[in-house]
Amino acid sequence: MFVSISSLQKHFKKELGMSVGEYIERELFAEAEKYVLHTAKSVDQISTALHFCDATYFSKRFKQRFFKSPLQYRRAQAAK
Repeated sequence: MFVSISSLQKHFKKELGMSVGEYIERELFAEAEKYVLHTAKSVDQISTALHFCDATYFSKRFKQRFFKSPLQYRRAQAAK
């Protein structure tokens, strides 16, 4: 494309209002939320499917984003 990485990142942020990393994280956790809510997969299976190093790290990051562990989130949404 004959554009530097930093230039591409700058234009990306200007257009979408977030960095490439923030965008990837948003999309990753949107996918994680779908797995948690719409499948019966275990946390370990979800973390593996999304290429996290382990289920503990996945659960920690999920909780930072949604303020509940994946299982708590699944139960809370099912109760609605």
